[in-house]
Amino acid sequence: MRIRNFEFLIPPLEFEILYKELALGSEKDLYDARHLRAVFSSLLKEENFLKFRKMINDDASEKRY
Repeated sequence: MRIRNFEFLIPPLEFEILYKELALGSEKDLYDARHLRAVFSSLLKEENFLKFRKMINDDASEKRY
């Protein structure tokens, strides 16, 4: 999304949901993720969840070392 000369980078919903569930994980984040899953259920794609889950898990593994 671009407003004048500023470009906003907005990640896909599947990434946002998984990031809240896997990386953040607070009670509020988990609630938000459930809400996003419910509201946008008709738009979400399982293959995106699989792709983004691997990205988030790989990133978390790298940060442990």
